[in-house]
Amino acid sequence: AYIYGGANGGRGDTAWYVGNILKFGTTSVNGSLTLNLNSAVNYVKITGYVYDSKCKITVNDVEVICQDMSVASKEIVESGRVSSVLVTFSSSTTLTVATTNYKPLFITSIELGYDENFDD
Repeated sequence: AYIYGGANGGRGDTAWYVGNILKFGTTSVNGSLTLNLNSAVNYVKITGYVYDSKCKITVNDVEVICQDMSVASKEIVESGRVSSVLVTFSSSTTLTVATTNYKPLFITSIELGYDENFDD
């Protein structure tokens, strides 16, 4: 898959190859994903890049601004400098992740888990 920079999605020199990614949403449509799991989880670690530091996501009922994640640029993507956001939430066997403000998220990996320290 590719991350594109520049106007109209970019082509050629503005295509920054990154390998396996999931583009989550666009600047005009939010992306969402729901997973039904075999066991309860209470955190998710999402790794990748953001289109803009104002990118907002919700994980179940928790909203997070991904301001500490790397903003995709040619230099950042070519050097593989991914970053992560860790979101904790009430234990659930359903996981819903969605972008909420039309700022794409480029996901390279998602880690799900359960940690008793995150329970209320």
